[in-house]
Amino acid sequence: MEEITIQEGQNPEPQTPVPKESKFKKPLPKWVWITTLIVFLLAGAALAYWIITGNFFGNPAEVAKHTSPSPSKDLNDTPCPLDGVMTTKERVERRPLGIMIENAPEARPQSGLDKASFIFETPSEGGITRFLVFFVENDANEVGPVRSARTYYVDWADEVRAIYGHCGGSAVATDALASDKYVCDINQFSYGSYFWRSNDRFAPHNLYTTTDKVRAAANSAKCSQKADYKGFEFKDDAKKEERGTAQTITVNFSSTLFQVVYNYDPDKNIYLRTLAGKPHNDKVTGAQLAPKTVIVMHADRVTSPSDGTQQSHAVTTGTGKAEIFMDGKRIDGSWKRTNLSDRTTFYDAKGLEVIFNRGQIWVSVLPPTGTATSTP
Repeated sequence: MEEITIQEGQNPEPQTPVPKESKFKKPLPKWVWITTLIVFLLAGAALAYWIITGNFFGNPAEVAKHTSPSPSKDLNDTPCPLDGVMTTKERVERRPLGIMIENAPEARPQSGLDKASFIFETPSEGGITRFLVFFVENDANEVGPVRSARTYYVDWADEVRAIYGHCGGSAVATDALASDKYVCDINQFSYGSYFWRSNDRFAPHNLYTTTDKVRAAANSAKCSQKADYKGFEFKDDAKKEERGTAQTITVNFSSTLFQVVYNYDPDKNIYLRTLAGKPHNDKVTGAQLAPKTVIVMHADRVTSPSDGTQQSHAVTTGTGKAEIFMDGKRIDGSWKRTNLSDRTTFYDAKGLEVIFNRGQIWVSVLPPTGTATSTP
């Protein structure tokens, strides 16, 4: 090291250290900092979107897992217009199915009646009763035996603009269906692949279908599947202390083979149905049929075409007497339907429209010689 000599009287100069040379001789350009900031911001936004939405880079399956369902579509928060049962909006918006089901002794027990929302029952020929069964919120994997159409059943199908499933019909009925602007006509003669014959019964008492098959047939026929009709008003069941304690309804359509008796169950607030002296059970489930509301509708005038032959006791427009049984009580009232584009409406003795309990409604339409009694 070089020796430094300091003479007397002199102050030494301070030795300033020489800084090391920096790696970066110049500061980073501004565009580098801006670009880096933008990249970080975009990455943060993408991460936030990924976490919040669950949209894992556009994977539809993952999106479905993390997407909340629509309450009005997937929850039972909408009343069915025909029976008031709470179901999904999607099912309420389905066009009702009206399927003809026979009630000859050889056809019993029937399949699918327990899934119905609303049923019309009346004799066809020879005092043999038949059902027009409407399905809305429920589906059934077996419905039948399916039988032929009659004009009065077609008229009732018009009420709810139904998809009408049947196997042939009277000449008057099939002619009416050919020009009917309210129903979608699904005749087994034209849509045979949507029906089948069972091997455990003899024809014609062995024709079956399903609700899905009839809807598929309607789709093949290019019919609208959208509901377009006016429903009823509904209420909750009466409190137990406000209900009747016992009630029996007897409906005589013709002979004892078709006599119906309803026995009221006050605990479940239902009417247990017997037919020809035996519990009327569903073929598939074995459950006894048990509507919430029973209506006896008097349509006791005879209509005839121009050739003078009798076609039906069942008048489908106009007005008449009706008895409505609900909550173990009887309401003496009336029914009214102005024209075929209207729905049959039921009124109490004061002329107010009846508000029904939620659940299956069964309407017995009496012929001129039919009777109905109730106790008490």
